[in-house]
Amino acid sequence: MKRVQWIAVAAAVLLLPAAAPASEELTAEKAFERLKALAGTWEGSASGEGEEAAAEADATGKVVHEFEVTASGHVLMERMGPDTEYEMVNMYHLDGSDLVLTHYCSSGNQPRMKFNAETSVPNRLVFDFDGGTNLETTPSHIHSAEIRLDGRDRLDSAWMAHEGNEEAGTMTFHLKRQ
Repeated sequence: MKRVQWIAVAAAVLLLPAAAPASEELTAEKAFERLKALAGTWEGSASGEGEEAAAEADATGKVVHEFEVTASGHVLMERMGPDTEYEMVNMYHLDGSDLVLTHYCSSGNQPRMKFNAETSVPNRLVFDFDGGTNLETTPSHIHSAEIRLDGRDRLDSAWMAHEGNEEAGTMTFHLKRQ
């Protein structure tokens, strides 16, 4: 009988990680709160393929992104390269239980992406393509994005472009809070 009890205790202990509370799960709501904490001005550099990465940088190679919580806390607006001819805007908001991102590109298209809780972790938020508008009018569009958070004051954001159904390069921004 003691052996059966020991096996039951061992099985219960082994199952504890699988029964972790749902509150530890990275939900769209928790990811949105992480993103809203980015409010402020961020500066850094850009790397990767694509003329947009190089074009957004000023003569010193510096890029600026501004994050602003707006609409009574329901939307996070990110301005990439504010007040430049390559300015782009990203809008993040909850749609029911989904976190969505619309990228308003300087080339005139508006791809939509949805937060992927399965492939994300608290310091790496992944957004997958979910349609868009005016995609046929330009040769390429942003197809997915990844935001990697390094503490409160550093982040890298990678933006993967597609031409048609083919990958066309990645622009990565390496930013520090100002």
